[in-house]
Amino acid sequence: MNFDWGKVKGEAVKILSRYLQAETTNPPGKEMAGARVLQQVLENDGLATTLLESQPERGNLICTMKGKDGLSPLILLHHIDVVPAEADKWKHPPYSGAVVDGEIWGRGAQDCKSLGIIELMAFLLL
Repeated sequence: MNFDWGKVKGEAVKILSRYLQAETTNPPGKEMAGARVLQQVLENDGLATTLLESQPERGNLICTMKGKDGLSPLILLHHIDVVPAEADKWKHPPYSGAVVDGEIWGRGAQDCKSLGIIELMAFLLL
């Protein structure tokens, strides 16, 4: 398959920026804000999702891509929550998702939120 990698990168940056704006700090745990962002992306791509809320604003997003040609189903798994941020120590607000000089700023940009979006993009490209 041929992909327009510039377009893929632009979409990934846009999704990650929006995802970083979802304040999912744990404690107390607010994963549902991030799960809703991911749900919208997946559903816009025609994939069915299920949100499971174990407590108010705590929960999980499930999306399964069925296997074909004898292949097993595929699951995307990463954690949505982030550790607390001390906003006064940030150059840009920790939940801004700001894109400045080719860098994306936000709590989770260098750990699991960025990894989750990389995996999400691979999932969507499949």
